[in-house]
Amino acid sequence: MKAVGGSSEFHEWSRLAISLLEQQIPPDEILWADESPQPLLPGLTEGIREVVPSKVQAAILPAAFAAAARPVLAHRDSAKWPLLYRVFWRLHHETANLLHIASDEDVCQLRRFEQQVRHDTYRMTQFVRFRRVQGLEDERFIAWHRPDHNVLRMAAPFFVKRFARMRWSIITPLSSAHWDREALTFSAGLPREQSPTSDELEELWRIYYAAICNPARINPKAMSAQMPGRFWTVLPEAAEIGPLLTQARGRVSTMIRDQRDQSSAALFVPPEGDLSLLESASRSCQGCELHVAATQTVFGQGTPNARVMLVGEQPGDEEDRRGVPFVGPAGTLLDQALNEAGLDRQALYVTNAVKHFRFTPVGRARRHQTPRPSHITACRPWLEAELRLVQPDLIVCLGATAARTLLGYAVSVTERRGKLLSTEWARGLLITIHPAAILRGTDAAHREKLYRTLVADLMLIAHVLPMPRE
Repeated sequence: MKAVGGSSEFHEWSRLAISLLEQQIPPDEILWADESPQPLLPGLTEGIREVVPSKVQAAILPAAFAAAARPVLAHRDSAKWPLLYRVFWRLHHETANLLHIASDEDVCQLRRFEQQVRHDTYRMTQFVRFRRVQGLEDERFIAWHRPDHNVLRMAAPFFVKRFARMRWSIITPLSSAHWDREALTFSAGLPREQSPTSDELEELWRIYYAAICNPARINPKAMSAQMPGRFWTVLPEAAEIGPLLTQARGRVSTMIRDQRDQSSAALFVPPEGDLSLLESASRSCQGCELHVAATQTVFGQGTPNARVMLVGEQPGDEEDRRGVPFVGPAGTLLDQALNEAGLDRQALYVTNAVKHFRFTPVGRARRHQTPRPSHITACRPWLEAELRLVQPDLIVCLGATAARTLLGYAVSVTERRGKLLSTEWARGLLITIHPAAILRGTDAAHREKLYRTLVADLMLIAHVLPMPRE
């Protein structure tokens, strides 16, 4: 068994690997140790001659393997050295196509290490924040970052290109990089205590960040996945993230309300009256451009004091022609599902978030198009008027558009379906799939699965409804 010290420097490691390979030392006869500062480690002194790679020797290092080895050598796991040499050995003794065998255990681990390092390199380019330090000479910018792997050498060229006119240093616990506007150098790492903690520019950055943040685009789950909490301590804008997330929903509601107030659709809604008056008034609505191409307004239909209100997206082709909601193919499926769930459609109130059919002509046919947010906003006063008059105990949103209209923010139907949510318009709100989604199923089995999902969600209505009205 040979004790060999690994190196994270590609040229040193490749010279070492070629030397071992030329002497036909198999992977299972090598005991790899942590890297040492010496170019070639003492563990090789027992009968292993030092080989300086020539052009011929370098050619035995396949280009695809070399491209993977460079980032893998930056991985923190010491298993990288036996892994790399094992793959290198197998490339020469088993098959030159080893890297193309995706199911191979060694190849899987190699790709996993490579991906982790490249992801960590990307994170460094995104989460490094420089702080200005002024001394006797020109100002200098210093950043402290704690990567998962030793990726500073891989990431440094990005900062050289982007901040070529700045004098800067990036400090990590493992190593440090320095750019003086002419040359890039590296030195030992330092603890965070030896880096600056703030400067006068950060307050301006926080104000700017809060001003440009769009609350409608905030996705906390995606944000946490892309920006783990350990990076927040070095980001000046991190102090603003919590309050912004707290205020996001309120700001979205305010934006929707402001857009609604500016919309001319509200001018067509009578200030008082019953559902019959609302339906009559809706026929002349010109609150958005959809009224131009649509045949007619398709208003809600059902029991005026229904305990359950079903809200869909918009009328389809058949609904547009007949002026009645959910009477086309999707409506037929809905009726079937309601019957199977033990519900009487005549006792419900059924409507849509948008009252006009949005479509694009395809020959003589009219292909459905999802309404834009501006259409939903323009039509919202009609839906709110229906809600005020019907006053349902439970709202059932058929699809994501209806759910977003009533909740004020985008939701995943898959994640939220079947769960009782709170809303200002009723005692509870349920989300399920739109019947049209069933029609778009890939095959009969998929369509049956979606249909069963709809029926199961509709059957929840009897369980979540409160006691009968007095």
